[in-house]
Amino acid sequence: MRQDKIFKSGQGVTARYYARLLSSCFDKLVTVDPHLHRIHDLADIYSIETKLVRAAPAVSNWLKANVSSPVIIGPDSESAQWVKKLAKNSGAPFLVLEKTRRGDRDVEVIVPQVEKWTDCTPVLFDDIISTGKTMIETIKHLLAAGLSAPV
Repeated sequence: MRQDKIFKSGQGVTARYYARLLSSCFDKLVTVDPHLHRIHDLADIYSIETKLVRAAPAVSNWLKANVSSPVIIGPDSESAQWVKKLAKNSGAPFLVLEKTRRGDRDVEVIVPQVEKWTDCTPVLFDDIISTGKTMIETIKHLLAAGLSAPV
């Protein structure tokens, strides 16, 4: 589900290629929180039976049992859908950061009003980590603002 749109000339919508390949090899697909932003239903691209499983309920239970005073942090606007569910299920506040991506390894992250969360443990939550650059930049900003090491 990595690429669901053509961003530059010559690119392909690899989500469709993988769907076609997997549909030709398997009878059923079960996946956890696929990267569904522009493709709204797996049935739109897979010709086999699909089932989507959500991670937020299990992660919420883990958070309640293991992290005191969490603040759920999403690194960008696309993560908001998961961050809001996780925050609601775990009873924690959340914050969605602002990200500008100039390339695969050139990312700027803006952390708005993070100072008010210094008494909380930051919990980073996103659906996909490719190069890790967004998470690295997010962690740098959180630590520089005086927050504890994130989970």
